[in-house]
Amino acid sequence: MVSDLDREMPSPTGPRWGLKGRTVAMLAYGLATSYPREHANLAQEIMERDTLVSDYPLGAEPRGDYFPQRNWIISDLSLETLVVKADVKSGALTTGRLTPEQNRQVFTVPDSVFSAQSRSTNAPIQDGAKLVLRVENVLEKLNPAMVPQRAEMKELIPAADTEASLFRYISKEPVHIDESYRQSGLAASTASNVLVMLELKGLVRQMGLTSYVLAREMQTTYRKD
Repeated sequence: MVSDLDREMPSPTGPRWGLKGRTVAMLAYGLATSYPREHANLAQEIMERDTLVSDYPLGAEPRGDYFPQRNWIISDLSLETLVVKADVKSGALTTGRLTPEQNRQVFTVPDSVFSAQSRSTNAPIQDGAKLVLRVENVLEKLNPAMVPQRAEMKELIPAADTEASLFRYISKEPVHIDESYRQSGLAASTASNVLVMLELKGLVRQMGLTSYVLAREMQTTYRKD
């Protein structure tokens, strides 16, 4: 779970809760600062067991412009974003808006339309967020069974920004060359050369004359165990 500590309740992970999991708390201030002050013990607990992350100097105090920047980093670190409950001015809604810009899915848990704390969860549904009624709705999308394969493929992705930016849009389903150009934002000539290099490295293969797919067949069956 990637969360914003200034609003987050204690994380149900670790031996104390009897559950396995990790919490990465992204701060909108320095690691030596506690905000709000009453969350100092929570910050210490997370730091001892999991991870606190900050993009700011050690003693930096929270500022208004730091919070949307922090929310952008949260959406960038996350595989997907699940918005549970918060008011319309909450940073959770900002994170939800930023997530599609990074080609990730927003999930939301619906609640009463009369509750102010549900505005940030109900509103994204109108913009295409996936409705979550049970945990399987999220797990089926993330597909934990594919984690080893994703890690292996990530190791193969070259360091070059141009190759990585285009490779992320290639899937097991054929992707038209023009679509890969559009999604990656690369010039047609550059993207064409990148696709050739990815094919030579065995990462993608050409389908017909105009489409590419991932070169490896991956297991996509979802397992509940």
